[in-house]
Amino acid sequence: MNDQTKFLGLFKTQLMLFCDDLANQFPNEPQISIFKFVIDQIPVKQLVQGFYEHSNRKLENGGLLRDMVMTKDANYFIEERPFGFISDSRNDMMVVYWKSMDDESKLAIWSWFDMFVKLADRACI
Repeated sequence: MNDQTKFLGLFKTQLMLFCDDLANQFPNEPQISIFKFVIDQIPVKQLVQGFYEHSNRKLENGGLLRDMVMTKDANYFIEERPFGFISDSRNDMMVVYWKSMDDESKLAIWSWFDMFVKLADRACI
């Protein structure tokens, strides 16, 4: 197994665990299970490449979308749709969840997304 394959697998595994974590935090929200099913159907290379390209999208201010993760800019979840590369309306769920989370939960979400950015980098570079 080469490094790229390893990081592709790690990205998908961690994304599935992230969905499980969200499902535990929002047990009455069926959209999470549906979202998990949708992303599980996407080939791993396409999923990671989509996230990588989306997170490296240039912003109007000249920065990259990934910079919003590194600086913990809440607009990443409110305005930028972190899973916007998936043509599925369920990815808007993060906006609703983000607004209802406490600071500790938001910090945990930032840790997840910091890891997703780093894993996508390793898998795509």
